[in-house]
Amino acid sequence: MSKHSGEKLEELHFPYCRDVARYERDIKVGQGTFGEVFKARCKETGRLVALKKILMDNEREGFPITALREIRILQLLKDENVVNLIEICRTKASACNRYKSMFFLVFEFCEHDLAGLLTNPQVRFGLVEQKETMRQLCCGLFFIHRNKILHRDMKAANILITKKGILKLADFGLSRAYYSATSNPR
Repeated sequence: MSKHSGEKLEELHFPYCRDVARYERDIKVGQGTFGEVFKARCKETGRLVALKKILMDNEREGFPITALREIRILQLLKDENVVNLIEICRTKASACNRYKSMFFLVFEFCEHDLAGLLTNPQVRFGLVEQKETMRQLCCGLFFIHRNKILHRDMKAANILITKKGILKLADFGLSRAYYSATSNPR
């Protein structure tokens, strides 16, 4: 098979995933059970983003179900207090394994997480900031619950805050859709 036919095969397998090379990685900003997160900048627009690398090392059955859930849920949840999934990117398959790509979820970049702010002795939340943080948290939770989503991993590290003070719920890998007995008749 020629080099060009291999590239065509790769494009056919992932037609909606752009090449992650369009982003220039800066630093690693987080590590979780399901992936690593990097601060990056789009080479075309200069926009700061967060790249969440999907760990595929232990996957024998294909793409991780937690990543699929997170993608599907975030495609449905568009709100000021929910982190925005911009796109899904991939690496080009390597020469030694032409069918193996790495995948990245591309999110809007948030400068802080609540856990980091709460443990920083130089950051103090006054009463106004406490109330505003709680208001935004309740608004975000109300929105996802109204849309029949349970987060199931709510903790300070999964609550992001932008430099403008906008709170964003993040990390929906363990989330589930739910239906009440009255909304789902048998």
